[in-house]
Amino acid sequence: MLSVTSHNRCGDQEELFKFDFLRNFSYELLGLFENCYFKKGELGKAILNYERAKRLIPRDSDLKSNYTFALSRLQYDISETSSWIKKITDLFHFLSLNEMTVLLSSGFIMLVIFFILRLFVHGLRKYTFAVTACLIIAMIILSFPLAERIRLLDTEAVVITEHPEVRFEPLDNATTHFILYEGMKITVLQSKKEWARIRRADGKVGWIKSGDIEKI
Repeated sequence: MLSVTSHNRCGDQEELFKFDFLRNFSYELLGLFENCYFKKGELGKAILNYERAKRLIPRDSDLKSNYTFALSRLQYDISETSSWIKKITDLFHFLSLNEMTVLLSSGFIMLVIFFILRLFVHGLRKYTFAVTACLIIAMIILSFPLAERIRLLDTEAVVITEHPEVRFEPLDNATTHFILYEGMKITVLQSKKEWARIRRADGKVGWIKSGDIEKI
């Protein structure tokens, strides 16, 4: 098992993690470079990797504690716009993407099994409406956060540099629109060479250098 002392740089550990992930995923190895970046004062990189870990082990108590403490170090206060789909998605924050997929698949399988049994067990027919309605409603409710999670897989990113400027256009001499802060989570709307069009939590949109952010 690899340890922090075996490598001097967090970046080295992250590259090793990516390699180890392909062979044999280790949650302990994932935690090594999360905490390594935090101890080095690289808050953006630390939160980036906490966010990655949350997708895989959302109920881990140590991760929750470390992530909450890291968020308390953020130096910004921006009101976040919240849609109904986000509110529903937040209700299922304790489930990973794989777990949500398994649950949705299980609901469909249960529905199929029920209708097969219904053909042979006549007593089940009186429960058809209740069982069908409950399973379909449950699958519909779960499908919204699942679809949102999938949509966010390649669009969520974290700011990894201090106070990068977001401009109106993807040009070095373009007017600055607003400032981001290290550790802030944003949404990537479009990529254009070394620029990325992003949306902040409060809905503001602009262009930023791709090197200032990293996708989760």
